[in-house]
Amino acid sequence: MIMRSFAAYILDPDGRIANRIDLLCLDEAVAKERAEALADKHQIELWAGDRLVGEFKPAKWPRSHA
Repeated sequence: MIMRSFAAYILDPDGRIANRIDLLCLDEAVAKERAEALADKHQIELWAGDRLVGEFKPAKWPRSHA
């Protein structure tokens, strides 16, 4: 069983990276499920290397100040 590496970037309300969580998952579907679970309070971008896999936002996301 080969695990794949993904990076979940937690974004602040202005879209800047606030933190990174490294994920090891069996496949992209599992990585998306885990990233979506992280998006309960934060916007998440999920990456596999230099490829954007998906973006996940909580149901109530604050509007930016711009």
